[in-house]
Amino acid sequence: MSVSGSSSKVRIMAMFVLLFALFSSQSSAAQVPLLMWSSEGLPPLASPAAGHITSNDQLTAYLTSAFGSGPNTVLLFLQDKLSKEDFTLFGGVFGNKQDSAFQNLEVGFHNFIHDYQIKSISLQVIPERSMSQQAVGRSLLQSVEATVKEPIMFNVSGNPCIMLWAQNLNISLTDKWIDLAAETPSLDGSICNGSNSLLVLTYASGHILRFAMSQRLYKVSARHWFTLDSVELQSKDLTASYVGRRNIYAPAEYSFHCQSVTSFRDTLLVPSSNNNKNTTNWRLNFVDFQIQGFGLANGTNFSYASDCAGFFTAGIWMGLITSLLMLWIFVYGMHMIMQLNTMDRFDDPKGPSISVPQTE
Repeated sequence: MSVSGSSSKVRIMAMFVLLFALFSSQSSAAQVPLLMWSSEGLPPLASPAAGHITSNDQLTAYLTSAFGSGPNTVLLFLQDKLSKEDFTLFGGVFGNKQDSAFQNLEVGFHNFIHDYQIKSISLQVIPERSMSQQAVGRSLLQSVEATVKEPIMFNVSGNPCIMLWAQNLNISLTDKWIDLAAETPSLDGSICNGSNSLLVLTYASGHILRFAMSQRLYKVSARHWFTLDSVELQSKDLTASYVGRRNIYAPAEYSFHCQSVTSFRDTLLVPSSNNNKNTTNWRLNFVDFQIQGFGLANGTNFSYASDCAGFFTAGIWMGLITSLLMLWIFVYGMHMIMQLNTMDRFDDPKGPSISVPQTE
């Protein structure tokens, strides 16, 4: 707050620096520093010590003395974060330090030096741990796990004898595909023994699938192999048979697996020539198909699967044949270059000419 008199001769008679806090009624509040500057002295009042907390009564006495000398112009500057450095640090910022009032303030600060003790206070700060010290967890959104269907299993005397699993067992009698894997079949009529196995799947929709398998010893390999001899599809009074013994086979102690077993594209199930003409448009498409009719030594689990996908695919064969052809061309070229012979004698223009007899 600044109060300046209206007299023609302005004399700086006194300068008081008051740093005190304004108190709210019946409760303590934050102290607010105050600088009072007057062109007239205030002799009746004693100068307060720096840092002294002035009460409301003392503040009223200082203001009454300043305003009681007649009409005055009063300027009040309120700054809730005012400090001593605000008046001393930037005193000559405008280049007119000699004529500035900050010189008088600095002199006043140097003349009125008082020692005082500040009461100790306890600072209570909420502890904050850094991110490096905190255990950061990550929660993943739970995804719905795909339900894996149990394999179709035919038991004899409490032991598994035939197992079949497929993602889809699609059949088509007209233009519409039907997935029989979504239905629960009956296994009535299924049989198995040491040399033959028959798995009969009877569905409530009226469709019947029969998988006939057999095993025998092959002397060339000296081991037993099983084959899926045929797959029969029956609907009402019509039956279509598909031969699979030429393409679907595996060692007797293994299971057979194929990603796609169809009767119309890359056929592993060849339609029988004895089928009724009314079943010509019937089609089978088994997706992720696996079957085992013998040697179930792992209980309810399939044995090692012999996959229908061969190691030498069409792309691999094309690459091998092309590489061998290029290698043969390279070897033939090197052989022809090594067969080139240089002449033993050369014609010397300064010496006698070489005569080559020509005989007819």
